[in-house]
Amino acid sequence: MNRVKWILLGVCLFGMLIGAAVAYSGYVKKRLDTDGAETRAVLTASFSRTEYVGYRPGSRGRMHRSFREKRTVYYFRYRFRVDGTDYTGKVRKTENLMTARIGDSVVVRYLPDDPGVHRLVTDSAGRYEVVRHARGRSRSGR
Repeated sequence: MNRVKWILLGVCLFGMLIGAAVAYSGYVKKRLDTDGAETRAVLTASFSRTEYVGYRPGSRGRMHRSFREKRTVYYFRYRFRVDGTDYTGKVRKTENLMTARIGDSVVVRYLPDDPGVHRLVTDSAGRYEVVRHARGRSRSGR
């Protein structure tokens, strides 16, 4: 095979790999929507850092050239328990959970036959439901 055919073969294989990943993601989303069970997860870690975030701004649906912007990105780790086994997950967001603190709860949907497959539940606007953990005053009264 000449060089052009090898390049085309590589591009086709890469496209097939991306297509398979997208199809699997859709399959998992559909299973979670139809068969998923819900429980509460506890946020166990939270940190942020400044990163370059890329997106394509558009006007009236038209795509423009790629743009990278320096933004604060928030990372959260959570833990939930199913049948005595702990499962963990993490989420990376540029908005929304910014005010969540360690100990707060979020709703997680998981597959009952494989709780390792799970996602945080969002409302129709894409926001996570965060339930604040009650934080009382210290016992010293100060």
